[in-house]
Amino acid sequence: MTRRGLLLGVSASLLGLSASAVNAQATEAEWWESIFNSQSERRRRRPPDREPPVPVEPNDLRPDATPWRSEVMLHQMDEAIARYQRIVSQGGWHQIPPGPTLRPGDEDKRVPYVRRRLIIEGDLRPTDRRHDLSYTFDARLEHGLREFQRRYGLRETGRLDKPTIAQMNVSAYQRLEQLRLNQRRIRDLLEEKVDGNRYVLVNVPAYQLEAVEDDIVRLRHRVIVGKPDRQTPSLRTSIRALNFFPYWHVPDSVAKLDLIPRLIQEPDYLQKELIRAFDGWNGPELDPYSIDWRHADVSRIKFRQDPGPQNA
Repeated sequence: MTRRGLLLGVSASLLGLSASAVNAQATEAEWWESIFNSQSERRRRRPPDREPPVPVEPNDLRPDATPWRSEVMLHQMDEAIARYQRIVSQGGWHQIPPGPTLRPGDEDKRVPYVRRRLIIEGDLRPTDRRHDLSYTFDARLEHGLREFQRRYGLRETGRLDKPTIAQMNVSAYQRLEQLRLNQRRIRDLLEEKVDGNRYVLVNVPAYQLEAVEDDIVRLRHRVIVGKPDRQTPSLRTSIRALNFFPYWHVPDSVAKLDLIPRLIQEPDYLQKELIRAFDGWNGPELDPYSIDWRHADVSRIKFRQDPGPQNA
C-alpha cells in the first residue's frame, strides 16, 4: 500500500478519468466540517437562493476499472500533456469574473466568457460568433457546464456557481504543471514493486481509496483525510486485518483545534455524536459535563467515538 502524497485525481480529472481531487479541493471544508456538525444542523443549513435547492449526488468516484497506478493512466497523461501544451501555447483562457450564481435563462455579461472557456477545453462546441457572444444563459451552455462539472467531479447542477468558477479560474499553465507533476508520480509508483497481485492505494488529495487486484480496480471508496495544514502522512505498509466497525480515536490535533472549541460552544456535542472522553487512552471514562473545556488539558484527555453510522 502506498500514499505518496498523490495528486493523481487532479490530473486524471482533466482526462475524464477521475475528477475527485478537484472536487475534494473545492469542497474540502465541507468534508472536514461535516465531521463536527450534527445531522440536524446540516439539515437546517441552506444557502441563500431564489428557489429551494435540489439535492445533487456528488459525482467524484471514477466508474472505470483503470487503476491510478497503471500504464494506461500514464498513456492518458501523456496525451493530456500534449493537449494542454497546445492550449497554453495558444494563450490559455481568461478568468471568469466573480458574481452571483447564474442559471438557465439569466442574462449576464459573464456568459460569453463562460462559453468561451468551455469551448477551449472541449466541453462545448462553438457555433456562430453572434451566439457565442450572447449574454443569454441557454440550454447549450447548461449542458456544457454539466459536462465541465462532471469531468472535474463537481456537483452537476448546470449552474455557474462558486465551486465551478473556482475550477474554471485555474489557469491552463497550472493544469499543465499538475499533469507533469502527476505524470512523474505515476512513473514513480509503477517503479515500486508490489508484493502479490493485490494492493490498496489511497489518493489523499482525491479523498479516495481503490483496491486493486490483477491490475483491475475491484473497489473504490471515499475516505476522510487531513487538511493542508494538518496533512495525512504518506506511508507504505502491509494490511493484515480489516475492521469494518471501528472506533475512531480522535487525534490530539483534531481534539485541540476542532473538537474542544466545538465543546465550548456546544457542551452536549460529545453525547450527540457518541464520543467519549477518557483520562488517557487506558484511563477511566470522564464525565464531559464536569470538565471546564476552556482550560482542558489536551495532552491528558483523550476522545474516542463509538462505532456506527455517525462514526467519522
